[in-house]
Amino acid sequence: MLKNITFIIQGPLHSNSILNLFKYTTYGHVVFSCWDTCDVKTFEEEIKKHRYPKSTSIKIIVNDFPKHVPMEFRQNIPDESHIGGMYYQTITVHNALKTISTEWVIKIRSDEYYENWDMFIDLMVTNPKRLTTTNIFAFKHTCFPLHISDHVFGCKTSLLQKTYGQLYNHVVVNHLKSEISYQHFKEHLFDKIVQSDNLQDTPITFYTDVNTSEQLISIHFLYANYKHEILNDQNYSTPNNLQNARRIMHSFFEICPVQYMQPFMWSYKEGDTRKYVSNDEISLNRLYCNVYTIHDYFTSSTYFQYFAKCTRVGQYLYNRERYDESFVFLNTIPEENRTANIWLLLGNCKYFATKYTKNVDLKKEVFWFWDNIDENTEPVIHSRMMWNKLKAIENQRKLPFIEE
Repeated sequence: MLKNITFIIQGPLHSNSILNLFKYTTYGHVVFSCWDTCDVKTFEEEIKKHRYPKSTSIKIIVNDFPKHVPMEFRQNIPDESHIGGMYYQTITVHNALKTISTEWVIKIRSDEYYENWDMFIDLMVTNPKRLTTTNIFAFKHTCFPLHISDHVFGCKTSLLQKTYGQLYNHVVVNHLKSEISYQHFKEHLFDKIVQSDNLQDTPITFYTDVNTSEQLISIHFLYANYKHEILNDQNYSTPNNLQNARRIMHSFFEICPVQYMQPFMWSYKEGDTRKYVSNDEISLNRLYCNVYTIHDYFTSSTYFQYFAKCTRVGQYLYNRERYDESFVFLNTIPEENRTANIWLLLGNCKYFATKYTKNVDLKKEVFWFWDNIDENTEPVIHSRMMWNKLKAIENQRKLPFIEE
């Protein structure tokens, strides 16, 4: 098997990394990029207990843990789950890439593992121009254009070094105060690939102003390595936006379904906790890993992805005081799927959208949705809705109310 590969295992040191370290070293070298808050000494001692192939090396890079995430970055990401992850990931991956000399590199989360890399590496090596990813939370094009998976991805080291050099400059050094050429590229890119929604139009500024961590990676990958090709090649600037999007995805990205990398253990965040999914949990893997090929990015949207988009667009419009439009998006989300903060935003949006007087009992209006809830609703759903209501009451003290 090819040895000219380095695996970057980034994030807080985790036992899952040790469990699968031997597998990684059978394919290539390994670099851990962690924080000074981790117990590095104990981790090193654990590594020394095992024997690994002599042809590969294992390094540990210790980074200074950031004291805080800059406000400029926080304001640019509407979804709290993406704030820390992208900022911290950029630092650990960027610093690890500076130490790598192999031709190929693969990035993995430290709390996850994947044992079979044959298909992933074959796709990566046979498509040297592309960023190869998996299908974990790969969102459909109609929901979030260029939303690849950021759990695992790999490509030529030179391509990723350029990508994260650019990301580090924009995310960490300049706090996303990007240069004009980058803004121009992003506006051109989304203007050429975004389509109108079936139910309501999403402002084009939403796509250019606010991006998830996955979108930031894909945009910077394209900007750092292929901006001139995309801007100047007419193949990527036809009048047909869907055609442009398909060509960009097929030209610069590849996907290896995680189902071919089992046994595995990947994770996702639910509320304040992180949950783990193994290959045995078929239903969860079908729900969250429903894209299998690049072509699948352009098939019909899935249920949860659509409502994730409505949440983020609603928050985006609310933060810009476009309350009536925000209400339309947020109100599309089924009651059982609304989080506590969304309930509060809905209440505020209704207040502004219907021009209530300032003397109105806002708390009552925030929870007008709850008035007709049937207690005979499915117990799990009813329990979750009640929890959301109580959480919203608590959060009302945390979220500032915007005066009219």
